[in-house]
Amino acid sequence: SVSSPLPGAYMNRSTFTVAGNMTEAGSGLATFGYSLDNVSFVPLTPGANGSAAWTAPVGPLADGVYRVTVRASDRTGNFRYATVFPLRIDTVAPTLALGSVPLWATGTSWVINGSSDPFAPVTVRRALGGDQTVTTGADGQFSITVPLDEGQNIYLVHVVDLAGNAVDGQTVIRVDTVAPTVTALLDGRPEAALWTANGTVRVEGTCE
Repeated sequence: SVSSPLPGAYMNRSTFTVAGNMTEAGSGLATFGYSLDNVSFVPLTPGANGSAAWTAPVGPLADGVYRVTVRASDRTGNFRYATVFPLRIDTVAPTLALGSVPLWATGTSWVINGSSDPFAPVTVRRALGGDQTVTTGADGQFSITVPLDEGQNIYLVHVVDLAGNAVDGQTVIRVDTVAPTVTALLDGRPEAALWTANGTVRVEGTCE
């Protein structure tokens, strides 16, 4: 039997160890080995008395999908197989593209959207504290609504694919909900209405 890795496993390293158990209580063990292609078998050495946990180092392997087959036979010609499939090797970090944001925003919330690998967990962490998590869809798209405060809002986006590879991004949203202040003077005076014999007046003031 094979105890590790399990069928359907994702691994983010090119080398790993296959482990399991083997028992032969009859005519005795004749052959024992493992294969990545079910054709060429690499011999394994069981423990004492033909019964023991066993391990086998595998790799390095390129990224891809593999089938690990363990085969044992006894002296009377009986064969037993144990297979792990699929086993996926993925050592590449996921992609991450975040939607654009305006230079300034108004309101109390914003939708952060983007794309990454399909079915990958996405954690959006607020610099001031608080995490939100969503999973990308089959198309890799995701969106999540976050609260906004006046001023600068920094959100860190962390994506981990099914193999455990990670990528990080950041979105900065600046909020301004306060109207600007304006003061105006007519010929240097703050009157709202001004009578003058001149055909022109000077308007001056201050603004944000």
